[in-house]
Amino acid sequence: MNIINTVKITGAVLVVLGGAILAYMLNSKAKCTLTRTEGFISLLRYIKTQVDCYSMPLSRILGNCNDSIYSDCGYVGEKKPNDLSELISGCPSLDGRALKIMSEFSEEFGKSYRGEQVKLCDRCIDELAILRAEVSEGLPLRRKLNSTLCMSGAMAIVILLI
Repeated sequence: MNIINTVKITGAVLVVLGGAILAYMLNSKAKCTLTRTEGFISLLRYIKTQVDCYSMPLSRILGNCNDSIYSDCGYVGEKKPNDLSELISGCPSLDGRALKIMSEFSEEFGKSYRGEQVKLCDRCIDELAILRAEVSEGLPLRRKLNSTLCMSGAMAIVILLI
């Protein structure tokens, strides 16, 4: 009988630990969405500055871009991207709405004059800023919800098992 109680307690601890790890992972993913959005806003501001001040081509802009901006965007490539589509495809953890904004930017950028490219950058920065505000506003609630649901689910499983 004593060994059965030990196995039950060990199982209960493992289930609760699994719930805590799941909550941590979901909360990290929610925070990651905010970080990625901020990273792309920084990237677009950098691109806008380079186009507006220096009329630099995109391949050169991306080649001169700081690695910290790429890491904030979630880029996992070994070398710097040559174009925006390569950058976007190298960011596997990009939110769906941010992906749509950046894909549209990628398709439109470089097909017009400097003034239009700056306006395109401004428009996409504004759209990403709205997305960032929404994500930032909902982040505390999402964290609480993730933690509560994971831990409640784990405790319910423990109660059913014991």
